[in-house]
Amino acid sequence: MIRKPNTISSPAAAGGWTPARRKLVSALLLWHLLAVLSAPWHAPPPASYLSEQVNKIFAPYQAATFLDHGYRFFAPDPGPSHLVRYELTRDDGTLVQGQLPDPAANRPRLLYHRFFMITETMYNIWMRIEEPPAEAQLTAAQRQAIDESNAATRDLLHQVADGIAQQIMRYETTSRVRLQLVEHLIPLPEQVRAGRPLDDPELYRVLADLGEFEMGTP
Repeated sequence: MIRKPNTISSPAAAGGWTPARRKLVSALLLWHLLAVLSAPWHAPPPASYLSEQVNKIFAPYQAATFLDHGYRFFAPDPGPSHLVRYELTRDDGTLVQGQLPDPAANRPRLLYHRFFMITETMYNIWMRIEEPPAEAQLTAAQRQAIDESNAATRDLLHQVADGIAQQIMRYETTSRVRLQLVEHLIPLPEQVRAGRPLDDPELYRVLADLGEFEMGTP
């Protein structure tokens, strides 16, 4: 009986990956993993010089794949949060004071997070308003550019604030509401251990009076 010799087929012929393809995919996976690790490594301040230099290599890829999240919001060094306080009088004469977001009222958690993102957006817009000191040596053209930029920023801030005001007025059955942009500071760990509550009134400070808004008036 004549036996046929065993034939060993290559991975490519058998439908597998060639060594070159495996190396390429492994390199891509390693690149992606390093990009994922690099983002939080350099983000929380203070960041080391090495982490900042390494992250510069991956920054374009992180931006394209949305890996450059706002890690500073989370541990180990989260920053202050920003709220919108409102005060209004309902049509029945009831005085109402509240804030957005409100962890007690904004349920489910996704709704709270949505309001939180809106108020943080308002803060980011407000921060773009430049107030150069009077002694700053600026040319007339530079001051005009700053004034024009500030005017556009204030207009955008007003539009966002008005959108929030209109929603509040529809919900609270009123025709007028006043808004404030407020910063909520985070107490130090030793203060929390000593018993200071996270909602201590002294941790809140008004950044800007956004003004009074009327129903249907942008």
